[in-house]
Amino acid sequence: MKKLKYLLLIFTSILLLNSCYTLGTIGAYYCANYDCNLKKTKIGDPGGLEKIFTEKNSSQEIKNYFEAIKKRELEKYQLKTRIGENVIVNLPKSFILKKYFGETYYLYDEERKIGFYVIITDVRTKGHFQNLREIFEGTYYMKYKNLTNDKEVHTFISEDEKSIIKIKKITQNYYATVDETDLSKEIKDIYKYLLENL
Repeated sequence: MKKLKYLLLIFTSILLLNSCYTLGTIGAYYCANYDCNLKKTKIGDPGGLEKIFTEKNSSQEIKNYFEAIKKRELEKYQLKTRIGENVIVNLPKSFILKKYFGETYYLYDEERKIGFYVIITDVRTKGHFQNLREIFEGTYYMKYKNLTNDKEVHTFISEDEKSIIKIKKITQNYYATVDETDLSKEIKDIYKYLLENL
């Protein structure tokens, strides 16, 4: 009787292990073919502009939108931080800064309900963007080469040439940035315009 229970336990273990392996394989196949990101980017989130471009795949529509943005009057926008600093930036009319997390914000077009991955952040806070100051000043442990400096917007490329970012220093502690890696020319042009005019 003891041997029978032991054999039954082994058989059940093999069956369950095989089932888990099969489910994992099917899940991996599905995700590879149907893009199962857990967090889908919405148009109003940072990166919403990229989502529209990939969904519609219309570079002419993006160019027309860019021309419409350039026609909007630039307005002063005051960002009130949690520690009482006043950070003033120029944004096209109907644009605001939406809170991303902590002391990090992204540009948002209220008229078209589109989020832009142009990030403004306090580099003193811990998180994803805390290294901007070091990259900007050339003291970051991973070497970035300063390619250009156009209208106070610096373009940096990583040593391994896999990452291209633009950084603009707004105040001593607030920096704006865009990761240009894998962006289309049309979207890069919009982001460059927004950064230059902040």
